Amino acid sequence: MSKNTQANKSKDRLDFALQMEENNLSELLKQTQESSDALLPAMNVFLTFQQQFLQTLKDATLTEVDAIAFPSITSNIIPDEAEWQMVIATYAKTIQDPAQQFLRLWLVNSIFEKTAAFYRQVSISSASPAVRLFASSSAELKKIMARRVESVLRVCINKSWEKLGFCPFPLN
Repeated sequence: MSKNTQANKSKDRLDFALQMEENNLSELLKQTQESSDALLPAMNVFLTFQQQFLQTLKDATLTEVDAIAFPSITSNIIPDEAEWQMVIATYAKTIQDPAQQFLRLWLVNSIFEKTAAFYRQVSISSASPAVRLFASSSAELKKIMARRVESVLRVCINKSWEKLGFCPFPLN
């Protein structure tokens, strides 16, 4: 495969990623707007991450695929652990309707999990070292966010078990 063809494929993958992430942002915005007051702080974290990630991806699509380096994708777009623990603790205290929130969180988790898988595949199949690094870093960030969603899901599931009487004591 010629170098030009490989560069075009990498560019096509980044363009597809941009369209996918714009749709993901729209869905996260919709889910955030429909969230309960208890879930809103966590959803805002997910939405803010997606907005910052999308901006980084837009910058990357403007970069020449054969460039030595792409825009830096850093973990500082993910809230620090102390801030995240506060969001989880607040959610655990204020959750009301876990069944409704469970489905919303499941969708958000799926968004992050599936896009992480996409970026892993881009990383594996790209010829450009810069694209591979960018895609690999993107996959890791998406995976971290999926784990954050899963931690909120775990609180939701625990609350459901408690509400149904399957839990002999509250899991706070």
